[in-house]
Amino acid sequence: MIVASLLLLMKTVFLVGIILITVFAFASLPLISAKTPPEKLESVLYQLTQTQNHDEFAKTRGLHLEDGKVRVVIELYNASDTIPDGYGAIIETRHENLVQALVPINSLMELSKESSINFIRAPLPAYPQKTPEYETQIPLTLIWMYIGIIIIVVIMAVTAVVCLKRTGLKR
Repeated sequence: MIVASLLLLMKTVFLVGIILITVFAFASLPLISAKTPPEKLESVLYQLTQTQNHDEFAKTRGLHLEDGKVRVVIELYNASDTIPDGYGAIIETRHENLVQALVPINSLMELSKESSINFIRAPLPAYPQKTPEYETQIPLTLIWMYIGIIIIVVIMAVTAVVCLKRTGLKR
């Protein structure tokens, strides 16, 4: 009777524990926003528009902010298209249908709805291009590896000569 009561108590405690763990796990999940991000706006830029602390968010995501504006690349449908006025965008550079601009964070959503715009994204990071002389140089680690191999071979040869002399064997 006591054993059955203890087993029932243990089962109850176990189930209550599972329920509490489940409730806390779901409570820690972020709430899903009813808003759907625009199709023509990169998700990280959409998230920037939804956050309260723009500076901290931009810093952790590698976005460039300047006076409440974020640096973006605007992909236009045609090279002849222009960025519509009224959004406060400052154009920095342009190449064919790609425009790099500083756009106010609060204008990104509306700007992405314009018919001339194909997509708005963060600029891609720049990487240095390899030069031919760099590719032909022997890496320093490879040089040290060769020096290490030579030292090991010399040590083995000296050890072999010393062993031969001690044993009295001739070469």
